[in-house]
Amino acid sequence: MHLYFHIPFCLSKCDYCDFYSVVGNEAQSEYFRALNQEIDSWINLQNPQKSPIKTIYFGGGTPSIAPVFQIEKILNNLRNNIGFAQTVEVTLEINPGETSCQKLAKLYQIGINRISIGCQSFLDADLSSLGRVHSSKQALSAVEIAKDAGFLSIGLDLIFGIPEQTVEDWKRNLEIAINLEIQHISVYNLTAEKGTKFYESMTSGDVKIPDETVQEKMFLLAQDMLIEARFEHYEISNYAKTGFHSHHNSNYWSENDYRGFGASAHSLENGRRFWNVRDLEKYVARLNRGKSPIEKYEILTTKEKFHEIVLTGLRTADGISSINLESSEFHEFTRRLFQNFDKLDYSLKEKFIVNQQHFRLKPKAWLMCDSLIEKLVAEI
Repeated sequence: MHLYFHIPFCLSKCDYCDFYSVVGNEAQSEYFRALNQEIDSWINLQNPQKSPIKTIYFGGGTPSIAPVFQIEKILNNLRNNIGFAQTVEVTLEINPGETSCQKLAKLYQIGINRISIGCQSFLDADLSSLGRVHSSKQALSAVEIAKDAGFLSIGLDLIFGIPEQTVEDWKRNLEIAINLEIQHISVYNLTAEKGTKFYESMTSGDVKIPDETVQEKMFLLAQDMLIEARFEHYEISNYAKTGFHSHHNSNYWSENDYRGFGASAHSLENGRRFWNVRDLEKYVARLNRGKSPIEKYEILTTKEKFHEIVLTGLRTADGISSINLESSEFHEFTRRLFQNFDKLDYSLKEKFIVNQQHFRLKPKAWLMCDSLIEKLVAEI
């Protein structure tokens, strides 16, 4: 069982972020009251005690600005009414400059055992371009604070393709991250999502990101440097030291079930996807009236499930299990997938590794992942 909790509160809104969040924390108490109501309702209706919880992820927003006792209350409820697997992974996201060693130590004591830090860059010029409010000094300090608080599993996020960022700037970011001796690094390509300030600036021409050639160099540079530093490149954007993969995110990429709680949270259960209302006030109001916060359901067809398996599987180092697909409900779609593969030009075919066990992309081809998948599933 894998659970996600969306804590939408932020001290400020980053220019590029399209995750649901609200600035300020005035509504925290009523939000957590509603969140616990959602959890209790799920426990009572689903009776999930037979399956211990394997991963828990507190995302946002900035969950680290929430009071520790609110996080503890959720964990105690789950621990007492469902139970945790012995190797349970409990992750909480933090932003540099927005928490203290004392608070992180308390979070560690109540059961958080993995921290994900939204550094994004260690250069002040990059951070300014992104609309981040923390400094490079605070980004470095956040890692040391997490170590001092007792955390042995620390990950951080970095972004490349930032306006005015050069390949040398990106190399410097990677060097700093590697020297911090942490366990996990996520490397994301900056994208302009509709509805964000960054999208408006991009479409108006006020800012320009590095061209595709430069971004490709940045992607491959990260791959080379991090692998040389003994990180395993296990998903298109994720690198980890041995034994420190994100089990929670790996569950998403495997298309296994998960349950989300909170405003805008998504879930997948038994081929049914559903999501909560993307509005804090509506979320709280529904639960206060004893109603479900779920806004919409969709039942995935066999074809849609297969497409998602291909889409997520080819983003990972393991790829897709040929054996599992051949012996499942997806047998016919798998046959068509290989037919489409056979039609590809040799220059595209050589970007894959295909054998009896796996169908996967070579890591150097991950940058082309979306376009290659589109060609493979176009006629399925």
